[in-house]
Parts: sequence; structure tokens; C-alpha cells
Amino acid sequence: MWKRMTILFLGSLLYNQVNAQGSHSVIIDAPSPVAGSYKSWMANFGATYCTTEAPIKGELAFVSGPAGVTLGCQVDNNLTGKIAVIDRGTCPFSDKALNAQLKGAIAVIIFNNAAGEIFPMASSASGKDVKIPVLNMTLADGNKLRALIAAGGLNVTIKRFDSPTKSAPGVVWGAKPGEGDFRCGLNNWKVRTVSCSGASVSNVSWRLSLNGAMDGSCGGITYFPSPSSFDGAMVFESDFYDSNSSNSGCGTNAGQGPCVAPQIAELISPEIILTNSTAPAYSVEFHQYTRQFRSNYFVAWSTNKGVSWDSVAINKDITTNNVNEKTLLRVPMPKTGGAKSLIIKFRYEANYYYWGIDDVKIVEQESFNLQVNTFFAVPQNAATPLDFVEPINFLADVENKGAATQFKVPLEVTILDNGFKEVFKARYLYDTLPSNAVVENKLFSQTFTPKAKGVYLGYYEILSDKVDADSSNNTQEFLFTVTDTTFSKELGPNRTIRPADASWTAGEPHSWAFGNHYFVPKGNNKYIKSVSFMMGNAAQLKDQAAVLNIYKWKDTNANGNAEPTERTSLGTLFYIIGGKEKPDSLVVIPLNKDNGLEPIKLEDNTEYLVMLEYYASGTANFEMTVSDEIDYGGMITASILKQKPRFGSLIGIAGDLTKETYSYVGFGGNVFGIVPVVRLNVGNLVTTNVEELNTLTEQFTVFPNPATDFINLQFANSQRNVILKMIDINGRILFQKSVDFIQEKYPYLVNLPKVAPGYYFIQATSEKGMGIKSIIIK
Repeated sequence: MWKRMTILFLGSLLYNQVNAQGSHSVIIDAPSPVAGSYKSWMANFGATYCTTEAPIKGELAFVSGPAGVTLGCQVDNNLTGKIAVIDRGTCPFSDKALNAQLKGAIAVIIFNNAAGEIFPMASSASGKDVKIPVLNMTLADGNKLRALIAAGGLNVTIKRFDSPTKSAPGVVWGAKPGEGDFRCGLNNWKVRTVSCSGASVSNVSWRLSLNGAMDGSCGGITYFPSPSSFDGAMVFESDFYDSNSSNSGCGTNAGQGPCVAPQIAELISPEIILTNSTAPAYSVEFHQYTRQFRSNYFVAWSTNKGVSWDSVAINKDITTNNVNEKTLLRVPMPKTGGAKSLIIKFRYEANYYYWGIDDVKIVEQESFNLQVNTFFAVPQNAATPLDFVEPINFLADVENKGAATQFKVPLEVTILDNGFKEVFKARYLYDTLPSNAVVENKLFSQTFTPKAKGVYLGYYEILSDKVDADSSNNTQEFLFTVTDTTFSKELGPNRTIRPADASWTAGEPHSWAFGNHYFVPKGNNKYIKSVSFMMGNAAQLKDQAAVLNIYKWKDTNANGNAEPTERTSLGTLFYIIGGKEKPDSLVVIPLNKDNGLEPIKLEDNTEYLVMLEYYASGTANFEMTVSDEIDYGGMITASILKQKPRFGSLIGIAGDLTKETYSYVGFGGNVFGIVPVVRLNVGNLVTTNVEELNTLTEQFTVFPNPATDFINLQFANSQRNVILKMIDINGRILFQKSVDFIQEKYPYLVNLPKVAPGYYFIQATSEKGMGIKSIIIK
């Protein structure tokens, strides 16, 4: 019988482990109503976990300031020999603790002033002078004890939590404190910095953080949520080493630190002797916490005392600017069965932001452990109008993470409709899945074409006739919707983004374009009626223009990139930024006469690009609202295998966008998983007394381009009653001229007004339609 994982939740599931037990226990023996053990967490200043091995015993006493205030910002009462109790609020944690210490307190407990879990407390400048232990407790626990503390005589014992690492079946090393938990020291682990920006250095490397704190300019201090981070964890702070600053603003001091990114650093274990184990192979299990930008991560191992190494790349599924969702990771180490010893090495090719490692264990590799990887095919769009749906292709990479080869393994894909009714199911059968192997790009023979509007849930599931060691990774889910009128690549935004400043050369205008690819199999006599988008930093770009360009694209060289000669502009829309648009506010621009562009009739078997373009005059940055919830890499691969290429987003970054190739490979480590909120809305043409205007964009050329004092316009067909306009990137009309007649194929000279060098647009409207061309003034 095939073993199945029950799907309990539909949609996107997030897994994020946190330190639930805290670093210390506050133990009360009596009176009985409050007797028990209360969890607390030590601050990142004052005494550390490693210096509080002996229990702390004493009477709890509230601090008292002016009018009996218990905030600790001023302490007037004598606390000699007492454990001071302070309420959170008004002044920094370390100021409160220092005030209590100066009044004789032997420790401090700070009660939270809001509901929630305990948390590590950060320091201010006074933290360096605090020498006593400082902990916190929850609001609920504080309220439970408050009256008894005020009455006096409530004694407690503060004892550190001493068993964060527990032995489990199959663990051969790392279960004992001081092995892989970095308890109060490196414990024979070694650190090595290979290089900083290609140069050899020795002044920075992996660092022992005694409370799991990681520092940096992009967000300040971050805390590692591993089970034993409070007694020490190893961290490499790429961001901090590059900028030498904490929370000063991302990129503010980039390149000014002691170890300029990219950096390469290694964390190497002592030799681990393997005795009394007959495992066919081993895995390394560890807790990690990282935020990704453009870093590479590796786990390596040696069975011959470091003479040679095997390695594997990890964390390839963590998207740019995001943290890892699962903190616990297990990495198989093939062909390690029978080894007498192991050395483990974590190699970080760092380019922002940080990587923390803790609670490392060597475990016997399980025999049976299958997984559906995060590379899988989804529909061509997150939202597609019913009139334009295509057959959906399916594939998913699978991995045998176990030590045993498995045979006749089915991978299924299932589609459920709005009412969770199964509307499609297909199966791919793997004859053999070798141990420690990934099988990629196996296309299902069946496809699915939706027949009705609504939201659909799809999921891939790998099945086995064995008991799987970890069934949590046996499925991958995806959502999509079939709409009336809207094409989109996302189901809602979750962040904003822009290219790094290094994407442009020094002094180059920070122009860039980001948009989406939409394929129309049959036009169905429908029209593009409007486009919609979101932007991230409107307040900084008030009165500037966002440009929406609609292109028809033919990938003549079949490389997936839209070269300037391959894309045909069907029309351009301007949006003047008001400054109050929120990152999640949808801006809708209709195609109509008022906006200078009438609805565009959709053609059969045609690829459209809807690009949000920012033409910069300087180095001010334009942020776009995006989603990173759907990775289109599997879809692109499946479509190419079917010889019908489809794409997700396209991006161009250059001072001169008119000459820039728009690439289907996107941002950082998540090249197919970040898409802009740029939507295409279609529908029937509503006929009015106003005759539809045809596009003239492809009916005329402008030269020279770049230009200085003049340009020539040359039309393919003669035009009557022509209105010519010159428009700047903010949508302002700088020049307008009426011409009765322009002869076909004869250049018409236009003298340009004196303007600053930069991007401009020439709009031509005649009895035959309207078109627009971009030009550069030198």
C-alpha cells in the first residue's frame, strides 16, 4: 500500500522553528498557587549564559522610582542582595538593568508589557557597564506573580536551561553538550577566512555569538532561533563585515568594512570518531539561520582526515532577501558508510547577509526518505482569463535522500477546484530512484486545461510502499486562478525590490524595466483594455513618470531574451506618480483616447510583454512591488521541453533601455521566482461613436537617435492632419506641432526645443492612428 501524507492545510505553509524554552528557568517552590518553573531569556548584555552556571537565588523585589513607578528608568530603593523586577517600557533595557545594579541588585527580571513570547533583549550604550544577569518574562507570567512580589517574601531560583541537545535514535555524535552545540566556545572547531573580495585576510571570520545575535546594517541585530543559541552559536555576518555598521541603512557604508564582500569563510569540525555504528551512510544535521542575497552555501565532508573532500551545495531554494523557512536541515553524505571518522566543513561564499550554524549532529542516514523538491512546474500564469487558457504541463524534480535504492516509485499531480473536488490527476512512474540522487526534468505525458473560472489548488505527491523517514517533504503545492479578464503572474504582492546600485556603472542613470510575459493562443476578438501595476517608493518619486510599454515579441533567435529588434511596441502609457501610492495599491491605467492609446486587439498565437519602465535622469531609484511566492523555473523548463516556450518575468537594467535586451533571467538566487505586479486586463471592445484608432508606432521611424538639435520622421504611408508632440519622462508636453500632410517615405524634419540631455518621447497622431517612439537627446 502506498504511504500518503494527509494534506491538512491548503495553500502556502510556513515552517519556522523558534526557541520555545528560553535560556533560563525561574523556579518558585512556594506558595502553591504560583509554584512551578517559568521560562525566561537572557539579554545580550550583562552576564552571559556561560557565566551563570551556578543557580541564582534571591528574593524578588520591584524597583521603585518617582511616585513608585516600576519602569526602572530611575531607581530610588535599596535592592542589595535582591533580584530586581522591572516593567518594560519608556527607556532602554540596559539602562534599567544598570540602574538596578547600582542599587545593589544581583540580577534583573524585566516583565514584558505586551502579550507574546519571551525574547532576547538588545542593548544600548549602557550595556557595556551591566555585569549582572538580565532576563525577561512574559506579561502573563509577570501578572501572575505581581501581587506576591509587591507583598514581599517571594523567593526564586534562576537556573540555566542545561539540556538543549537531546539524544535521539540514530545520533552518533552531537548529542552531548560541547560537541556540536558550540556551548560556551568553539570546542575544537576551527574557523578560516579564505578571502575578502578576492584578497586573503585573517582579521575576521566565523564568530562565536554567545547569545545567538547576528549583526548587520540591513536590519540591525537578528537572533538565531536554534534550540541552544543562548549558549553559543557560530555566525558569519557578511553584511556587517562589508559595511562595519549596525542598522545604518542597507548599503549605506557598503565596502567600508574590514572584509569587503564577497567573502569566503569556512567552519571546520574536529575529527569525529565513528564507533559502534554499522550505518550504510551518515547525514549531518544542523540548525541554521540565514538571509540570502547572492551567497552560495556548501556542506563538505572528509573521511580521510581532511586529505580530500566531497561537498554539496545547499540552500538553493532560499530566495533573494528572504530568510530560510526551516531552521533544521539534514544533508546526506553519500558513501560515508564504513568510515572510521568524519570531518565536517561549512563553506560560505558570502555576499550578504548572514549565516548562523548551531546544534550540529552526525546521524545515521535513514534507508527510506523521498522528497519532492522545490523545482516543479506550475501553470503559465497565476491568473489567466478563461478564453486564453492553455494546456498546463507538469514536472517535478524528486530526490531520494535515503541510503536505499527505491523501485517503481510514483509521482502524482492532482488538481482540485473551488469546492476541493478533484478535476485532474496524473502519474509519472520512476522505475528506479538511486540512493542520494536527484532525478530532474521528467515531463508528465498528460496535461490539464481548465474548463471553468475559479481558484484551483494543485499538488505534487511522491508515494512509496516504505515508511518514509520524513513525510513532511513529500508534497509541493501551488495555487492558480482562472479569471474573466485578468492576466497576472502573481496572486498578490509580498515585497518591493530594485536592482543593487552596482547594477549600473558610476554616474549612469538608474533606469530599469521589469515586466511580464503573456501568451495569447487565440485572440477571440478581445482587446487589451487596461494595464495595472504597483510601485514601492512613490513618496520619493513624486511628479516623476512610470512608463508602461506593451510589446509584441517574436523570439527569433530562440534564446528566451527579448532583444530590441525582436520587440515591437504596440503602445506606451504614462503615469505621473502622485507620491501617496502605497506599495500594495493597484494603479489601473485604461487604454482610451484620454490616455493617448486606444484598446489593442489581441492576435492569435502571439507573445506580449507588459513592461513597467523607469527612465531615470539620475541615480534616484525606483522600487517595484513584486511577489516571490511562485517560482516559474519548472514551468519554463516544461514549456521548452514541449517546444512551446513560455516565460515568467523579463528584466532590463541599463542607462539606455532602448538598446537593452530584456532577459528572462531575473534577480539574484531566485532568478525565476520574483515577478512584478504588472497585470494585463482584456475584454470586449465597447463600440462608441468614436472610431477606433490604430497604432502608428510601427508605421514611422525617428532618426538620428540619439539626437541633438533635430530629428527626422519617416512614415511608411502618407499621413494627413498630423499632430506631433515631444513628451518628457514625466509626461509633460514640451513641444507640439500640427502638420497638414507628410509624404510617405520622405523624411520630415523637426527642429527640437532646447532641453536637458536624457530620455524623451515623440508622439504622432493622424487620421490613421497614433504611435509613440522613444528618443535620447545628447
